[in-house]
Amino acid sequence: MKALHFLVDTVQSYQFRLFWPELMMMLQLPRRQGYWLRMLVWLPFLFVPVSFGNQFSSAFFIIGNYNWSFLAWFAYSLFALAFCHRMDLEQLVFIGVASYSIQNLFANIKYFLFYRLGAPQSMVFAAAMLALMTAVYGLFYFYFVRSWGQKMRLELKINKRHLLILATAVMLLQNVLSSYLHITSMSAMEMAHNCLLFAVCSVLVVLLLAVIYDRSYNQYEQDTLRQLLSEQEKQRSLSQRTISMINMKCHDMKHQLLSLGQAGTEENLFAKEALSYIRIFDSFFKTGNEYLDLVLTEKSLLCQSEKIVLTCSADGAALGFMSPTDIYSFFGNALDNAIECQQSCPEHLRSISVSVCQQNSGFVSIVIKNFSQSRPEFRNGIPKTSKLDENYHGFGTKSMRYIIQDLYGGNLLMRQEGDAFIVSALLSADAKRKE
Repeated sequence: MKALHFLVDTVQSYQFRLFWPELMMMLQLPRRQGYWLRMLVWLPFLFVPVSFGNQFSSAFFIIGNYNWSFLAWFAYSLFALAFCHRMDLEQLVFIGVASYSIQNLFANIKYFLFYRLGAPQSMVFAAAMLALMTAVYGLFYFYFVRSWGQKMRLELKINKRHLLILATAVMLLQNVLSSYLHITSMSAMEMAHNCLLFAVCSVLVVLLLAVIYDRSYNQYEQDTLRQLLSEQEKQRSLSQRTISMINMKCHDMKHQLLSLGQAGTEENLFAKEALSYIRIFDSFFKTGNEYLDLVLTEKSLLCQSEKIVLTCSADGAALGFMSPTDIYSFFGNALDNAIECQQSCPEHLRSISVSVCQQNSGFVSIVIKNFSQSRPEFRNGIPKTSKLDENYHGFGTKSMRYIIQDLYGGNLLMRQEGDAFIVSALLSADAKRKE
């Protein structure tokens, strides 16, 4: 029983309390070469304090009323993290402060109960605290680490340095005051109240870190979407030149083939066959907006190759307030998604329709509808990507929402109605692009 009690207490010791949340984070981080050999660096951190017991709280580690051994081991854990994983300084500080705050939260809840219950030393209390630690760390994992982990794989640059400094300062202040309180003489009730105060502070630090990381990820998404728009502008320019060149060449070839068709029977058959292929390029759309025409023409050629019926009823002039890149990007992404969806449908059911019209109320309505047998899962109003790695995919639909809602202040709705997936957007006809 004593051995079991010792084991339960060891798992709840400072080093292990700090190691568990750091381990949760480590599972999400990119690893350095020779990872498992490097992981041996954690052995002194975990087992040296256990082996020496209370000697790590001796006078050698105490300056005045402050025990600096806790901070020293915390610094060692940061070294071990950086030694085993690839990360920048901001990420290292972020992970360290989050892990320290969670262990501090559990420790202060534990000591609050310890002082309020009259300092129990039983195995029952130790087991109850182990269950409490499991609950606290489990909540930390499900509410924070899982979300952060997906973003950590992107090796994000955390851009709120001043907030990180604030979080670090609060953590260090908690460390100093907590050490001071445990060394000075106070009543059990005073100690309990102070532990409860520090537990609340730890929760606030974790919430502050969550805000920092979410804002960093949002900035990453914004930068990615701007880069995507920039790349699509280059693609639009290239497509425009390519299709114009093809159109001119096909126009010249039609005249030559028509004259060839007046010749003998063999030449006539060849000319008719060649003309049937060239007429594919006569399916250029004329909506009143050359950039909408461009993307519709480009995607119509792809639809023909995939045996998809593409129909369009569009007043392209109504989109005159939108930039060429935004038109090309929005409709291009919407049609690409629709075409990809059609590829898994029976050929006789493959269909996409595009509608653009200006309403009497001064709004422009865009509706893109395609046949869909699947029922997509929606997240934050947009379909969840079907790709395995969500972090690097799904930016097409995010780009569409960014263009309509963020750049032009409109509304975008994506929904499934029966066997139809519908993308609908509503914008003011006099909207101005926000840079």
